[in-house]
Amino acid sequence: MTGQKLICIRFFSTKAYKKVDWSSVDFTNFSSTGYGKIDWSKVKFKGKQSVSLSTTFSWDKVDFAEIFDSKNYKSIDWGEVNFKELSTEKQNQIDWSKLEYSGKKSLDYGTVDWNTAISNSTFSKKTAKKVDWLKVNAYDLSENTLAILKSEEISSTNKVLGAFLQGIFTTLKSGSNELTFEKSAHETLVASTSAAEAILNAGSEMTACTEILCLKDL
Repeated sequence: MTGQKLICIRFFSTKAYKKVDWSSVDFTNFSSTGYGKIDWSKVKFKGKQSVSLSTTFSWDKVDFAEIFDSKNYKSIDWGEVNFKELSTEKQNQIDWSKLEYSGKKSLDYGTVDWNTAISNSTFSKKTAKKVDWLKVNAYDLSENTLAILKSEEISSTNKVLGAFLQGIFTTLKSGSNELTFEKSAHETLVASTSAAEAILNAGSEMTACTEILCLKDL
């Protein structure tokens, strides 16, 4: 079933969805109303007929709420999603607890607006444990985001996140641009950042690392 025919049957059955070669659909023919009539829980996101293979497809047109209300989110390769291209409204539709943060279908850390993600109600303590914090640019984190991360609700029992935060606050205190933190006595994790400059420019008076998980507590 081609994209041209698809335009004529925006209301179609589950069986019809399965017959569509979504990779060939020309989405330039769709108005915003047309996009709204698509049931994204039934659209193909993997294989040779994946909608993501269509050259006219845009992730910003997807109703993520429909996807997460079904199990279709499991079929998405989140590395294909450029979160920078999504509006704030679309990003807020995402259930961040159900995304892949490692493996073949891992999201692209560099495209994520971590301030929006972390402030979302679906970003929980379990979600924080799945995140590879070495891949998160601390420079991009706002004062409010840091406050959320160092809250007991998110950071408690998460030693890696605690070390990540420890590094940021130590950086602020020393004025250095190199963020160094330890996970254990035998492992040192190093990341480059300008977090100090970013937060200090925002006029934030950050406290010493004693208010979060310090290295002696790890």
